[in-house]
Amino acid sequence: MTAHEARHRVADFWDEVLAEWRPGTSHLVRPLDRWHAGYSGKGAGAVDLDHYPDPYIGDLRGLRSEPRLVFLGLNPGIGYDDLQGNDGVWTRRIRESGYSRCFERSPAEDPVTWRSMHGKESTYWRNIVRFERRWLGDEAAGVSDLLNLELYPWHSNRIVGAMSPPLDLIKEYVWDPVEETAVDEVFAFGRVWLDVCRSLGLDEVGTWGPDTEPVPGSNMNHWRVSLFRLDSGQFVVASSQQGSAAPPGPGRTVLLKQLVDEIRQR
Repeated sequence: MTAHEARHRVADFWDEVLAEWRPGTSHLVRPLDRWHAGYSGKGAGAVDLDHYPDPYIGDLRGLRSEPRLVFLGLNPGIGYDDLQGNDGVWTRRIRESGYSRCFERSPAEDPVTWRSMHGKESTYWRNIVRFERRWLGDEAAGVSDLLNLELYPWHSNRIVGAMSPPLDLIKEYVWDPVEETAVDEVFAFGRVWLDVCRSLGLDEVGTWGPDTEPVPGSNMNHWRVSLFRLDSGQFVVASSQQGSAAPPGPGRTVLLKQLVDEIRQR
C-alpha cells in the first residue's frame, strides 16, 4: 500500500459525491444508500437531505499539513441553507475547488461567515480546539491541525434513535484513512462509538465508568471511557458523557491524559 492510499481513495470518493450533489436522494447510490439507512431518526432527529453530507473536516489528503489530532464525531449536526444548502456559501466553494481541497467550510475554518449568521462562534468547535490545545500542550494549535471524521455523514437537528451504520463502510471510509495518520491517539466522542469499536472487534485494553471502575481521579459517575488498540498501534480513546458527544473539559482532559499514559507504559 502506498502512503496515504486510503486517505486519497476516500477523498476522491467524497469529491465525486459532493461535485454532483443536489438536495434530495439522488446521491444515495451504492454504497451511500446502505450508509444512509443506518439511521432513521424521527421528528427533530430526522435525516436532513436538503444540505450536503459532511463526512469530514480537515486536510484528509495532507496537502497543507498532516493532522496533529484526529477525532471522530457522530454526525455533522444542524445544516443551514445559507451555508450547506444548494446555493450556500460553503456549497459554492466546494463546487469551485472540490470537497477535499476546500478548507473554509466549517464554523472553525470560516468563523467570519459563521459569526455573521449566528452572532457568535460555534460552541462545539471552540471546545474542540480548546481540547486539542490542552491535549497537545500547544496554545498555537488550531483547526488546521485537526482532522474530524463522522460516523454518519448526513446532517440532522438532533440524534434521536439508534445509529448503526454498516461496519464495513465505517472500516473503509473512517478507520482505514485514520490508520494512515501519524497521530498516537484517535478520539471518538459519543457513546455510539464505544459500541462501534466493540462491534468491529478492536482490541479493548481497558474501560472505565458506569458498571465498572471510574476513571481514576474522577467523581463523574456518568463519564465512560474505553481504550482500544488499532493494528497500526494507535489507541482509540472513546469518551462518552451523559447526553453529550462533546470533548472532555479541562479537568477531565488531565485525567484522560494520565490514564492513556499509564496504559501505554504497561
